Amino acid sequence: MSVNLLRVASLAAILGLSITAHAGDIIKDRSPDGRFALQLSADQDQFELGLVNLGTHKELVSLASLGSPYAKHSHLIWSPDSKRVAYTEDSRRGGYTTVYQQKGDGFEEVKLPELPDCEAKHVQKVYEASVSAERWLNASTLMLLSRGGWTTEDGGDGECEKSVTITFNANGKPSIQKVRSTSARELADRAKAEQLFESGATKATDGDRAGAIADYTRAIKLDPKNVNAYNNRGSEKQNAGDIAGALADFSRAIEINPLEPDPYYNRGTIYFLKHDWKKALSDLRRHDELNEEDEDAPPLIWAAQATLGEKEAADRGLSSFVADHPAQTKPFYTEIDNFLLGKMSEQELLAANSVEEHPEQQCEAWYYVGLKHLLKGDRAGAAEAFRKAVAAGDKTTNEYDFAEAELKDLRNP
Repeated sequence: MSVNLLRVASLAAILGLSITAHAGDIIKDRSPDGRFALQLSADQDQFELGLVNLGTHKELVSLASLGSPYAKHSHLIWSPDSKRVAYTEDSRRGGYTTVYQQKGDGFEEVKLPELPDCEAKHVQKVYEASVSAERWLNASTLMLLSRGGWTTEDGGDGECEKSVTITFNANGKPSIQKVRSTSARELADRAKAEQLFESGATKATDGDRAGAIADYTRAIKLDPKNVNAYNNRGSEKQNAGDIAGALADFSRAIEINPLEPDPYYNRGTIYFLKHDWKKALSDLRRHDELNEEDEDAPPLIWAAQATLGEKEAADRGLSSFVADHPAQTKPFYTEIDNFLLGKMSEQELLAANSVEEHPEQQCEAWYYVGLKHLLKGDRAGAAEAFRKAVAAGDKTTNEYDFAEAELKDLRNP
């Protein structure tokens, strides 16, 4: 198979994924033990997907050939012991899931039992028919979500959703342990909850924090597993100063769906604010694992790790990120990363983000300047920079809150 390296590099930058030294392949969805991953190799307008051994670079399973949008969303979900993996292949109608388990030095496909049907009637056109892997409950129990959607002959719509729990016995044979059908009432409530979520998001944008929180709360009442409502309500609570309430909402969102990246980032920033560096590092790293396109967390990961006295490791991690992401969406992020790594001076950073040119970046720039002074033991220089970060007045950034917290600590050592 021929590989166009320029095309791979371009697409990797768009998708925010890691590029290996081997023929420009893109790697994502590493196994918990770090031995295996999903590999994407560009061939003309397609990606060839494969399950690979990262140590030997050998392809263990050839998975699919997909175009860019579908390749981006196709993914692996690993069992905690890395011995089984669910591969969900994205498609126009939602996708399908195949499970593989280790056998010797490789993996083999596991034939899943036939899943329960939607029992649709008077179907005119099917627009969704999908089976996606939700999560592994443990090393031998997988939860799948089967969804169907269709138009009916009388012009109406139909949909169904079933949660299917699959268990694997000691010999690796799967069986259906439990099936739960989502009722029509639940589906209707979920649709109403989504409307309330959208209403809350609009109110939040308009500055109506109380109204936004009220809508998110109503959405959660209708759909107690609405991760986005919990996450957004947590953000509004945090902005209102209710740190304990925000922490509880982010934690609940993670509990509902451990594969959703945003609550990890948000909870990580709260731990960062509280100087609970180890918990901040854990959450921010998990966010990065789940969201390869992230550009916000790497400098915070560096800061937490450097504060814990692990600056060399922090430098290695951030340098690797910069090398893997040569074309970040916002050049400012690259400037911050290079400043933290000592590749850009304080004067150069501030000149590139002056009040005249980029007033919206003043708060973040001054915060990271203050952070480096603080790490060097220059408390006076740090305090001056943090004051300038706060004076910039951009209360929408986490760095504003971080600078305020550092100033408070510096005043009360």
